[in-house]
Amino acid sequence: ESVVVLIGDAAISGGMAFEALNHIGHVNTDMTIILNDNEMSISRNVGALSLYLAKARLSKPYISARDNVESRLARCGRVGRFLVNTGEAFKGSFKKLVVPGMFFEDMGIRYIGPIDGHNIEAVQDALSAAKKTKGPVLIHAVTTKGRGCPYAEERPDIFHGVGAYDPETGEPISSATGQPKYTEVFSRALVTEGESNDNIIAITAAMEDGTGLSAFKKRFPERFFDVGIAEEHAVTLAAGLALGGKLPVVAIYSTFLQRAYDQMIVNVALQNQHVVFCIDRAGLVGEDGPTHHGVFDLVYLRSIPQMRIIAPADGNQLIDALHTALTLDNGPIALRYPRGSIVRELEQRQPQLLPEGKATRVREGRDVALLAVGRMVRIATEVANILAEDGIEAAVYNMLWVKPLDEQTILEASTTKLVVTLEEGTTNGGFGSGVLEVLARRLLDGQCHATRTLVLGLPDEFITHGDVANLVKDLELSAPQVAQTIKNRLNGQDTAR
Repeated sequence: ESVVVLIGDAAISGGMAFEALNHIGHVNTDMTIILNDNEMSISRNVGALSLYLAKARLSKPYISARDNVESRLARCGRVGRFLVNTGEAFKGSFKKLVVPGMFFEDMGIRYIGPIDGHNIEAVQDALSAAKKTKGPVLIHAVTTKGRGCPYAEERPDIFHGVGAYDPETGEPISSATGQPKYTEVFSRALVTEGESNDNIIAITAAMEDGTGLSAFKKRFPERFFDVGIAEEHAVTLAAGLALGGKLPVVAIYSTFLQRAYDQMIVNVALQNQHVVFCIDRAGLVGEDGPTHHGVFDLVYLRSIPQMRIIAPADGNQLIDALHTALTLDNGPIALRYPRGSIVRELEQRQPQLLPEGKATRVREGRDVALLAVGRMVRIATEVANILAEDGIEAAVYNMLWVKPLDEQTILEASTTKLVVTLEEGTTNGGFGSGVLEVLARRLLDGQCHATRTLVLGLPDEFITHGDVANLVKDLELSAPQVAQTIKNRLNGQDTAR
């Protein structure tokens, strides 16, 4: 049985990969590691000498001859052992000068490469040599990202995550609304903030373009750090910078931030450092599927003491939320925003400071209270319009702050027949759970009315991939479906929600 592991040149820079390499080298496991180096992270090591030495050193005849000579010399007493040791020392120092991959060799992992990863014969030869070698082996295969597709080779960053595109030209087939994406709004806003505050430092974990930090890097290259796929280090670096008087902004995808949960607790929150987390791709992200849906951030962020959370409903509030997060200097703060385009025109005005822990009433209503965060505020407004057709008055609140919650607004909502929470995240421990906690505590204290509740969001399961609009319907979170669920609850019909 042969174990073969494939890892990319960017991923191998992560801490977990180094932990595994350290362990593999220690236990000397028979394993083949293929390092796919498409030159997006690791510098290419080339040269006829290195290719020759790598092939000769790990071929079966060389290994047998080397072991045979060393065994015979070792039986020749002190002189023989001296020659073996001297040879090993010379061989090691010489290889470090001319042969790539000695980092892996020093960890106890044999190295083959670099080889042309597009040359099938070279790959087969390397795999054959690795299989004949005792212990772990790393094959360094150099490849070209997007090989065979000219426009993908020219723009590998654009074609890393691919949407619909014209196969002839490579140009994306736009389904845009004409409005900028949330990421673009954040990108421009951060550059604007950076113009007036020299302490702002932008940090990303190998997602410079994806998080919209390219513009900040271009404008302030000395205030930008890309740490590679090392989210734990990104957060700890931010904590250190904050301790030194800087104002770090960590721009990161929701699904990747969870890798740095411990660092957020120990290095940021426990020290009460002013670090701003700008969490992109919060909520459903579509075709990337369950590994990339940003559905857990509200849960794990709510659990961290001193952490505050803002979930803006549109682009204007995103700009205000960023300005607020940079201004409030009493500890860590996170703002989350989804993938996709904004739904309202951007207002031409200066950023406004959002009152901490304060919600906004969007619509009056006495029968039902809809408490929503993020882009679910728009859904809640549509739901209220549908309910109004049946004579049901629904109040709509843009809660905005997930932590701290606006408890006065929640108490106000409890005077209606039904309190409904809407969030684009898992409901177990999320925003809706927070509202229920407030209602339960206040009810026990005799400070609020007993009312029925309905927590709507994502179920306790991993959500599959697919178009976001279709996923919303599958999860029964479209406006007509939510309206029907509410009517069923008001009519006393059983619901699993």
